[in-house]
Amino acid sequence: NRLLKFYTEQELLTICTTLARPPNATCVRVNTLKHQTADFIPILKTELNSLGESNGDGTQTQDQGPSTPFGTVQQHAIIPDAVLIRPTEKPVIAVFAEGRELLIS
Repeated sequence: NRLLKFYTEQELLTICTTLARPPNATCVRVNTLKHQTADFIPILKTELNSLGESNGDGTQTQDQGPSTPFGTVQQHAIIPDAVLIRPTEKPVIAVFAEGRELLIS
């Protein structure tokens, strides 16, 4: 493996384990030229619910507040044009204003 030229086996194991762990939250930036953040949240929830599980009879599950099959959807506490999708089974930790982002265009 070419990476062993740069990292030890333990370092590679740590890197691979870390990269295999899903994120605590996904941050979606809202194009505020088209939508206000508060108006975009119901649009995103509808889209996530349509991608999620149905009731088995072809109908979608009922709106259950901020929850979707992929987690809760809420406005970011610090970044006004960002929305967080946080899986419900994960512990809540601080999400900082800088760092990794998912950009959808």
